[in-house]
Amino acid sequence: MSASLRLCESIALAVQYNGGSAGVFLVPVVCACAGLAVRYATTRIVGDLKDTLGRSVKKNLRECVYNKIVRLGVRSTDDMSMAGLTQIALEGVEQLDLYYSSHLPQFFYTMLAPLLLFAITVGISWRVALVLLCCVPLIPLSIDKILL
Repeated sequence: MSASLRLCESIALAVQYNGGSAGVFLVPVVCACAGLAVRYATTRIVGDLKDTLGRSVKKNLRECVYNKIVRLGVRSTDDMSMAGLTQIALEGVEQLDLYYSSHLPQFFYTMLAPLLLFAITVGISWRVALVLLCCVPLIPLSIDKILL
């Protein structure tokens, strides 16, 4: 169970506490602390992976852009100089870095969340779980304006 759920359980136990053993609070508090530790560790791991992915993509794209510019060659009489072409290309690389390191992992998470929601609710009502499985992916797709 999640740390916040365990914390709420601990508060409910504290409200209902009538002077018995204080050990009843131990399990929810330990589970909440363990959940917080796992969440911290996974958040750090995801941050490191996003940073690594972003740096890798930027490095590869910069190499490809440089090789393409060198292969094409730019004459000084053209409308755009080598410096201008490089500047425009690197701005595009920075935009792609933002996409790969921020938006793409979040998009995959929002597409996997309905499966988790289905797995949780199928035991309660399979009809509701099926409707949620079909409709929940439409939310991020409509926000990203993929469906027009």
